[in-house]
Amino acid sequence: MESQKSTSLQIPLSESMDSELYQCVSSGDYNTFLSLINSNPSLLHQTTVQNNTLLHVAAAFNQTSIAEEITRLRPSILYATNLKEDTALHLAARLGRFQAAEHLIKCAAKWHGGDDLEADDRNKELLRIVNVEKDTALHDAVRNGHGEIAKLLVKECPELVMYANGVEESPLFVAVEEDYLEIAQEILKVDLNCLYGGRDGANVLHAIIIRTLKRYTQNLIETPLRVYLALPVLYVNHFLPAVLDFIEKVLNKFPNILIEPDIYGWLPLHYAAYLGSKELVELILNHKPYMAYKKDKKGVPALHLAAQEGRSAVLKTFAKLCPDSCELLDSNDRTALHVAVANRQAYAVRKMLELGSFRNLVNQKDIHGNTPLHVAAIVGDYVIVMMLAANGSVDKKIMNKDGFTTNDIIRLNSKFSWYEKSFSIARLEFNGALRGMEQVLARKTRSNNKLLLGKEEPKANVTEQETSKSAIVLNNKSSDQLQKSQIWSELSDANLVVATIIATVTFSAAFQVPGGYQSDGMAVLRKEKYFRLYLISDALSFGFAAASMFVTFFTGLFGANSGFSYPRRWVTFLTGISVWFMVFAFMLGTSAVMAEDSGFAGLARSVACVSFIWPVVFLGAVAVNWFTYFP
Repeated sequence: MESQKSTSLQIPLSESMDSELYQCVSSGDYNTFLSLINSNPSLLHQTTVQNNTLLHVAAAFNQTSIAEEITRLRPSILYATNLKEDTALHLAARLGRFQAAEHLIKCAAKWHGGDDLEADDRNKELLRIVNVEKDTALHDAVRNGHGEIAKLLVKECPELVMYANGVEESPLFVAVEEDYLEIAQEILKVDLNCLYGGRDGANVLHAIIIRTLKRYTQNLIETPLRVYLALPVLYVNHFLPAVLDFIEKVLNKFPNILIEPDIYGWLPLHYAAYLGSKELVELILNHKPYMAYKKDKKGVPALHLAAQEGRSAVLKTFAKLCPDSCELLDSNDRTALHVAVANRQAYAVRKMLELGSFRNLVNQKDIHGNTPLHVAAIVGDYVIVMMLAANGSVDKKIMNKDGFTTNDIIRLNSKFSWYEKSFSIARLEFNGALRGMEQVLARKTRSNNKLLLGKEEPKANVTEQETSKSAIVLNNKSSDQLQKSQIWSELSDANLVVATIIATVTFSAAFQVPGGYQSDGMAVLRKEKYFRLYLISDALSFGFAAASMFVTFFTGLFGANSGFSYPRRWVTFLTGISVWFMVFAFMLGTSAVMAEDSGFAGLARSVACVSFIWPVVFLGAVAVNWFTYFP
C-alpha cells in the first residue's frame, strides 16, 4: 500500500500534463492554447495521470472551439481512451456536455467521409466504443439523465439500443431504473428490437414496477380500537397515467416480457402484487391470465406475496379475474389465507373472509396440519383469533399434527396476555371449541412443540462444555428477565406515588374550592362558567388517578406465574391523563377567581400552559423510544 502511495505521489513529468496547458484548455483560453501548441506541437500528445488526453479535458469542460482545433490537428485523438477506456465522447455524455458531444460526432463523420454504407459504418465506430464496464456513451448519457445527448446518440446510431454492458444492462433498462421515462420513451421509438434486459435477470418491466410505483404508507398505532375493528394499514399505491401508457407500449413491443423471471424466479406479476399495484396486476392478468399460477424458485405464487404484505385490493383482483388461483399452495402447503394470518395482516384477512374464493379455505391445513386459526393462535394475534372464532365456517375443533387444537395453543402461548387468553378461549368454547385429548389427560403430545411448550429437547451426545455454555446462556436470559422485572417494579412504584399524590391533591381541591363558601355552605362561584369547568377537570383528574392506583394495586394480587402481565401502558396512560386534567383545573380555577377582562389572569394561564407543555413536547421523542424499547 505504501509503495502504491509513493508511486502515485511521484509522477514523472512525462506522465502528467503541463499545468499551464491544462488550465488554458479547461478555461477555454483559445489564444494561449494556440501559442503553446505552436511553440511545442508535442504537447498535443500529453495526458493526465488518468491517461485523459487534451480532447478529454476539452470535452469535460465543454470547450468546443479548443476541441475543434485539437481534432483538426490530431484526428486520431477521437478514439483515444483513458485508463477506464473512456473516450472523450464518454465523458461528454456522462457530464451532459451537449455541444462537445455533438462536435465529436460530427468530427468522426467528417474524418471518415464518404457516402457508402461502409463509410457510414466507420462513422458510427466512435459511438459504439465501450469502456472497461462495457458501457457505451449512450449508457452514460442515460444513466445521468442527459436526454438531449441520449436522443442525439440514438438518432446517429440507432443500434446502440441493442448494446448491453458488463452486467447485462441495456440502455432502456438503465433509463427506467433511473426513472428517466422521457429518455425511455425515445429509446422505444427506435424501429429496431432493442434490448430490455438488466442485471440479475431482471427486465425493464421489473424496473418500472419497482422504481415508479409510488407507495405511501401510514401505519396505524396499536390501540384497543383495532381489537374490535381490525382497521387497515392505509396504502395508497398508484401509477401515473404516463407510466401506464409506457407499460402498454412495452407490452406491445415485447410480448414475452411478462413471462421472463429474474434470477429469484420473480415475474413482473410478483413485484406488482408485492408492492400492491392493483392496476398493474389487473393489466398483467388481462394480458396473460395464466401468470397468476406461476411460482418463484421457492414455490411462492404472486398471490401469497400480496397476502404477506396485506394488499387487500390486489387479493380482490386475483379473486375476481382468476378465482381458482386462491386455491394455490406454497411449498409448505399454505394458502394465501395462511400467509396473511402468519404475517398478522388483520384487515386483509377480514377482506379475504368476505370473498367466496377464500371463504371456502378457512379450514385448509398446511404441511404441519395447521389451519389459519391455528396459525393465528401460534403467532399470538388476538384480533385475527377473535375474527376467525366469530366466523361460522371455521372449525374450532381441528387438531394439528402435534395434537393441539386452537384452544390448547392459546392456553400454552405466552404471547397472549391474560385477558386475551380469557376472552379468546371463552369465545372459542362458546362456538364449540374443544381441547385436545392429550391436553385434557395431561399426556405427551404427538411431537414436542418447542414454541408452545417453552422447552428445549435434550440433544444427544452433548458434551460437558456444551452443557456449561447452555447454562451460561440460560443464566444470562434469567438475568435479563430479572433486570427487566426490576425496572418495571420501580416504574410501577413511581407511577403509584404520582397517582396517589394527584388523587390526594384533586380530592382536597374538590372541597377547598376557589372563592370559598357562603354562609349556607354553597360555593360562592358556583354559577361561574370557569368554576364549573374547574370542578369537571378536577373530577376527571381524580378519577383517572384513582383508576391508575386501583389497576396498580389490582395487579399485585396476582402471582408471577398467573399469566397476568402488568399493564404498564394503561397505568401510564391513566396517570398521564390525570396530570393533564390537573393542569387544566389549575388554569380554570385561576380564571374563575379573576375577572375575565383581567390581563393578569391570561398571563397566569399562559405561564402555566407553557411551563407544562414545552417539557412534554421536548420529551416526546423520548416517549416514542420508551414505547419502542419496552413494547
